[in-house]
This record gives sequence, C-alpha cells and structure tokens, in this order.
Amino acid sequence: MKTVYIEHSTGTSRRCDWAAELDLTEKPQRIVVGTGPGSFAGIRAALAFAQGYALGAPGCEVLGLPSACALVADGGTFSISGGTFAADPSAYVADGYYAAGDAQNGYEVLPRRSILGTTITVAGGTYTGAAQTPAPTVVAAGDTLTPETDYTVAYADNVDAGTATVTITGTGAWTGETNVTFAIAARALTVTANANTICYGDEPAAAGVTYAGFATGEDESVLAGTLACAYNYARYGDVGTYAITPSGLSGGNYAIEFVAGSLVVTQKVVGLSWDPDPATFVYDGTPKAPTATATGTVNGDEIGVTVAVAGDHTDVGEGYVATATGLTGAQAANYSLPAADTATFDI
Repeated sequence: MKTVYIEHSTGTSRRCDWAAELDLTEKPQRIVVGTGPGSFAGIRAALAFAQGYALGAPGCEVLGLPSACALVADGGTFSISGGTFAADPSAYVADGYYAAGDAQNGYEVLPRRSILGTTITVAGGTYTGAAQTPAPTVVAAGDTLTPETDYTVAYADNVDAGTATVTITGTGAWTGETNVTFAIAARALTVTANANTICYGDEPAAAGVTYAGFATGEDESVLAGTLACAYNYARYGDVGTYAITPSGLSGGNYAIEFVAGSLVVTQKVVGLSWDPDPATFVYDGTPKAPTATATGTVNGDEIGVTVAVAGDHTDVGEGYVATATGLTGAQAANYSLPAADTATFDI
C-alpha cells in the first residue's frame, strides 16, 4: 500500500517548507499526519494539506498519529508503538504492541506481554483412540488468561499413548510462543481366558479369551503378538480345577492385564462289559452273579468293577439284577460308571 507520511511543521510551520518536497502527482492509498507534540499552527497546516492532497486521490484514508508513535520505515510504511486513538489503529500497530479498547471509548496502543512469563498447566489423559485436547490453564501474576483472547493453542502427537505437546501462542495483549507437554497414559485392557471343561485323559485346551477395555472402534486387531495359553495341568493328571493363563499380546496404547480362566477336568466315563452275556447260571446252591469289566480306560490304567445283587440270588429264578456299584484301582477316582450300570441274569 502506497503511504505518504506528512510531519507537522515546527519552526517553519507557516511556510510549510515540506510541501515542496512532495510529488503531488502521486496517488497514495493512505496519508499519515504526525500530530505532535508541536506547534498548533504547524499541525493545522499539515492536516489541511493532507486533506487537500487526499481530494486528488479518491478513496485515500487520512490518519493522524502522535509523532512519537509513527515510526517511519524505508518504503514509506509506518507502525504505531503507543498513543490513544478514536479509530481502531490495529492495522498499523508495531510488532510487540496491540490496540486495546473499542469504538465507543477509544483505543490505546500498549506493549504486549510475553507468554513466556506465565505459569501453564495441562492435565494429562488416558488413551481413547481420538485426539486429546485438554484445555491449558495459563496464569500471570495470579490472573487466569482467556483462551482465544490472550492466547491460542495447537496440539501435536496427541492421539497415541506417550508424551503430547500443546503449543501456546500469545495474541492480543500477549506475545511469544511456548510448548508444554502432557502425558497420555496407556488404556487398561484385560485379557481373560474363557473357562473350559475337558475329560480325564484329554490334552489341555483353551476356549478363547474375552477382552475388556478397548477404545471405541478398536478390537484385538490393534494388538501385536500372538495369543498363547499356558496350563498348570498335563494330560493324565488327576481330575480337578486348573488354570488357563493367556499371554503373548502387546500394544503400545494399552496396559494389558492377563487374567487366568479355569480348566475343569472331569471324570472319564467307562464302558461295562458283562460276563457271561447273556448271563444264565445253573443252580448249585451258591449265590450267582455276572462279572463286569471296565472298558475305555486310558494310559494303561487298571480299573476294576465291583458288582452287587440285591436280595437272595441262589435259587432258581429269572430276572435277577446285577448292579455295578463302584470302581477300584489306583486311578479309579479319575473314572466314573455309566448311567447303564446293570445287567439281568437267570438261574
């Protein structure tokens, strides 16, 4: 923008010697008049000349500034570093200064304060999968500054768990820029082994896991590693309740807790082989009953079967009932009788 600066005349105010130095063929967009301090006549002369000069440049603005505030630079530009004004001088304020006030009460150009001298606090957060933008608190001499009015903020590295940065830049009455960090904590995630049941003699096995704690929209696909399960049970161990312990997964945004699930080992149901079958005995005056053998045992376990017959079973008759009542042997506790545990016989 073409700017012409006209300083008021002092000792030669009535003669306006400075007018002869101007190229009156110029058509500036702005005329700035230095308004003193100085002689009243000189100021009036400068203002009058500026107004007349502006008539030849339609649309040209005429601006009066205290002389001490109009800092003339090469190229005919200027900036303001102090003073009071009826019109908003924000467009002309020098670096390090700002215009305070309003159209009703006028404006004053004041020096800006450095944001570096403030106390800034920013609360940390926990990973959510989205950008974290906690509002900083900026305090100067006990007063809390107002965002957007006194400073603006910008964030970086503020999604993943770790250290994020907020850049605070002074605006309005404040100048300068500073960075403050805040922590984004890893999100708690539990990985719990699902309960599973097997029979004595089976290999230990898992039934998957249940996850709890993922951020919205995320699942196990964001984790690294391969899920594995360990057992404190080995095949052919005794029946009972054991643990399934998951492991093997990791995720920088998650603090993973692995929770064991239960592995229940139940008794293996044996089969029964009756002898003789069909069972028919010849009366000889002694009690009669078939014998039973356990089938389907594993690992070479030797399991016996006890058989009982209710009532007298010596005399000639039909439909006597023999019942398998128990199992014997070192590993008998790991087996159970089937539901069909009877056989009929005749004498």
